[in-house]
Amino acid sequence: MAFRNRRVVNASGAASADKVRSKVTRIVILLIAMLFIVGFLAASIYDRFGSLTISVGPIEDSRYSLALYERSDFVDPAAVISAKTIPNVTNISEDSIDRVNNIEGITYQIYGGQHNGENYFAYTFFVENNGDETFSYRYTLKILDSTNGLEKGIRVRLYINGNYTTYGMYDERLPAHISDFRDAQTVVQDKRDNFTKGEHDRYTVIIWIEGDDPDTTDSMIGGTIKFDMKFEVVS
Repeated sequence: MAFRNRRVVNASGAASADKVRSKVTRIVILLIAMLFIVGFLAASIYDRFGSLTISVGPIEDSRYSLALYERSDFVDPAAVISAKTIPNVTNISEDSIDRVNNIEGITYQIYGGQHNGENYFAYTFFVENNGDETFSYRYTLKILDSTNGLEKGIRVRLYINGNYTTYGMYDERLPAHISDFRDAQTVVQDKRDNFTKGEHDRYTVIIWIEGDDPDTTDSMIGGTIKFDMKFEVVS
């Protein structure tokens, strides 16, 4: 009996141990699954962040003509140029942008094209008057598509020949130095006058998700955003 009792106790103990191991295993699997999900969401929050297509409008008179270039050596003029999306971006602050090794200086040291940094999109290009006359042109930077309200937390800094303005979606809480988007879809629209034959304007577009903006929330997870910029001769 003692022997049988001992076997019963051991069997009971083994069963209890099996239950504990089973429970621990389930917990570990659950934790791994949760970490995987969190990691996936964190990676995909801005996984397809920021694409930009730049184009010039139809040319009705060759005397008034615009061309686009990605490089400062001005080879390969184009009517359309574009920058690709960047992966694995998270929100940062404007202070971080300002601290990136004097970013204005960087934009003038590079040839042009895409030059993204850690957690921000950056693209430099050139507009040329390749016609025969002096004229004015209009430029319009628009949000082509946005999901999950990502446009509410976006900041866009536009450099034109070294001078910049930073834009954000209208909100009473925006810092005073941030200019409002023109409307819900348009970041900025403005005109450049007296653009002479053979002259070049240099543009740099920098886009990031402002972490200090109260509208930047977890609801933006999985969001995407695309931009479009057009140049048109107006006179």
